Amino acid sequence: MGSQFGHVAIDIDGTVYSRAHEEYVEIDRHTYFYGGTVHLTNGSIRTAGNLWRDNVGLVLRVSPAEKAKMKAELQRRVAVDREFKRAHPNSSTYSIVNNSCSSNVADVLESIGILAHDPRWFPTPVTPAELDAVVETSKRLATKNYYPKQADQ
Repeated sequence: MGSQFGHVAIDIDGTVYSRAHEEYVEIDRHTYFYGGTVHLTNGSIRTAGNLWRDNVGLVLRVSPAEKAKMKAELQRRVAVDREFKRAHPNSSTYSIVNNSCSSNVADVLESIGILAHDPRWFPTPVTPAELDAVVETSKRLATKNYYPKQADQ
């Protein structure tokens, strides 16, 4: 289930915003990578983290105003999803077409002028590979960080 094509999340100052199938979450970077408790709308879960696969972090140059705009929009999206989950605990707003991990990140990046999908194709769905390939060509790319999977995962 999920992430057969990869996964995309966005980290702003150590807080990771991640649209999963079940719910949109806001967690700290350490928990995202290494595991721990994730607080959901209707409870908590323990996760083993995301180092069961290789991860690449693209660090982008953004202004303080752009960072604040992205953070506010991501927090809004988490809040909207949580409101839905409170009303419909056994449902999800996830959609491969327009509410996936990668479409959410693409929307937020494009709101501050960073192209995050290939303009030769329809804007949705955006795959993790497409987002990665397009953002890697941006003049805003500062560096790439590699987080290799852990052997014991």
